[in-house]
Amino acid sequence: MVKEFQAQVNHQFKAMTNTGSYQSKVEAEMDEWHSDFVYYWRIMHEYTLSICPFCDEPYRQQLDLYSLYNWSPRYYGDTLRYSPNGNHTCEHFTAVHGFLNLNRMKPRKRELYGGRLRSTESEVPFISPCLLPDDLESLVVLHSVPICRIEGEMFVPTYTLYLLTYYAQDAAAVLHRRLMEWTGGQPLRHVTWADTRPSLYWEQVQDQPEVWDLERWWRKGKLFWIDPTTQKLNAFNSIEFPYRAIKGVRHGYIYEGGKFTEQTTYWTMQRFQDHLPDLQRAQEESHQRNLQEGNTRKVPHTEPYKYLDTSSKYADFYDLVAKNANGELRIIRHHGDFLPGQPPDLLAIKVREEIPLSALTPESRTHAERIAAVLDGGDMLIYGKSYTYYRDETENPYGKAVLVS
Repeated sequence: MVKEFQAQVNHQFKAMTNTGSYQSKVEAEMDEWHSDFVYYWRIMHEYTLSICPFCDEPYRQQLDLYSLYNWSPRYYGDTLRYSPNGNHTCEHFTAVHGFLNLNRMKPRKRELYGGRLRSTESEVPFISPCLLPDDLESLVVLHSVPICRIEGEMFVPTYTLYLLTYYAQDAAAVLHRRLMEWTGGQPLRHVTWADTRPSLYWEQVQDQPEVWDLERWWRKGKLFWIDPTTQKLNAFNSIEFPYRAIKGVRHGYIYEGGKFTEQTTYWTMQRFQDHLPDLQRAQEESHQRNLQEGNTRKVPHTEPYKYLDTSSKYADFYDLVAKNANGELRIIRHHGDFLPGQPPDLLAIKVREEIPLSALTPESRTHAERIAAVLDGGDMLIYGKSYTYYRDETENPYGKAVLVS
């Protein structure tokens, strides 16, 4: 990447705190890994990670770009990483693939949690042709954001997170086709992306130079990139491609002591297919237990996986507690839906609305007030969520959704 364009990428970083405050909060967040640590997340900016080339809907998510400390890149596919404010995509969204590049810099041990950085993905981004079929209208969007290192009292953009976000007019069809590759066409009662993955993994592409040539896909009209200054997709008549010859390791890695070691992909397609008979048997046993219990709508859980009925997408929502500067308590409800194959802890946001406390059950009001009691006043201080799976229902057996923290 040319130096001038890298400077534009780095300029996207937004600081909402100072270095001392951040360092105390990020260390506390790691101690509170099981919860939405409010004082950590309130200083995280929400960034635009991609824009749908079909409908112009942005994909947004909160990210910690202050340092590498809380990073250990793993592949999720349907979101870059966890954020208590959710991730916001459109119906054309298929998958997102992230690549953390250290730009030949050597992170100091104190910059890394536990003194090491582990990534299941390579430093150099590569295309997954399986998500860009010729017979289904599909595109990919390339973007990059900086991750900083702390120099004294300054956050200095140093490393680069590359993002390839895939879209299709019929995203469900692309995902279904990809899943059939993983299962070898074998049926599953419930589909999971917990171990399968829409994109390719790095071992598959070592001898495929065309997937590493991002400019080739741009010239084919299959790849767009986002201008970091305007935050818009590149114009059709643009003649320059700014992401030429990205340097770095082309494998998953563990970085420790100034050195890279190779990190192999655990769930390969072969491993998954070897496991498939056990998976089918476990799913069927879980299904039969649900039938015996008279609960035909219950989502089965087969240790250690989570499964979803993929016969249709279904609606859900979660609630966030916010406290205004004047101390007023607000409940913000995020409505959205799941597409077939998405895990149950990630919701594609469609609509946000404020709801009054009176709309909650007495138990939920108590939870909301308890959560609000630990919040400081802020325009949009968010904490707490509800993930109860209603499947097109908006009420539980008690009449209204229960908020849980």
